Amino acid sequence: MFSEYEHMINDKKIKEMDKMELWVATEKIHGTNLSFICRGTDEIVGCRRHGILKNGEYFMNYEKILEKYKKDMLGINEEIKKEYKDLNQIQIYGELFGGNYNGKKENGSIKIQKGIDYIPNNDYMVFDIKIMLNSGEIFYYDFDKLIKLLSVFELKLVPIIKIDVIDEILKLDPVFESMVYMQYGLPKIKGNNAEGYVIKMIKGENRSIFKYKNPSFNEIKMERVELAPKVKNRYISIILNYVCENRFNNVKTKLVNEKEIYDALYEDLMVDFLEDNSEISENELNECKKIVKNVIKNRVDKWI
Repeated sequence: MFSEYEHMINDKKIKEMDKMELWVATEKIHGTNLSFICRGTDEIVGCRRHGILKNGEYFMNYEKILEKYKKDMLGINEEIKKEYKDLNQIQIYGELFGGNYNGKKENGSIKIQKGIDYIPNNDYMVFDIKIMLNSGEIFYYDFDKLIKLLSVFELKLVPIIKIDVIDEILKLDPVFESMVYMQYGLPKIKGNNAEGYVIKMIKGENRSIFKYKNPSFNEIKMERVELAPKVKNRYISIILNYVCENRFNNVKTKLVNEKEIYDALYEDLMVDFLEDNSEISENELNECKKIVKNVIKNRVDKWI
């Protein structure tokens, strides 16, 4: 059964969190979301962000990643089954990335995203594992156990920036140089800044995930939007800031058919907008939806 990864949220709810718990900050990889469902001793299914990939469906040559790490994934499944006898399946979440490093690109590789150089080929890094038991219970594997588990496999974990209490974690600067090259023994590229970082509690089966982006990669472009005097819905000027070129580029790289970009961009921005503006009324939201769809059509036609 496919299970979508928890949506990363901004820091509005951070005050509700336990200040004494240990948190981990990891580098946010600028790639495309890819997960694998593992069942039994030999079954693995690839998934994009919103669902299972069909047989023969093209998705950034993900089959090469599956072929490379299938043994590891099945091994991870077996190790977790030793801990949870009632295990039904695990879902490994990670990021497919790379395809260029300082102008070098390996044959057969695909440049997944613009803006950051990672490695000349494509590879995959894990950032979480979700567990489903036969009883129907679903929860995340503790991150401290995930660190230890992956240390004995070739499958890589996203770079860890810091483990500390939340007050110390929040002092981190979202503008920093990517650490990915270190895991591949590549020379450092000065100014090759990361997309940002993600934080979550080290322990706990539920996940509150907060992202802190380098402003260069923001998917919200804050600018004053002039509306007609008769427009009273203040959320219209807010939602239009979510229709920006950074978001368009990120969504586009995850699609096989570019004709899907209009709907995909709309769905992507609505998730963030509703998370950030949960207090909006139904009437205000319906009005926003009508306007933003027209704006998406006009802006995307210019960007394509």
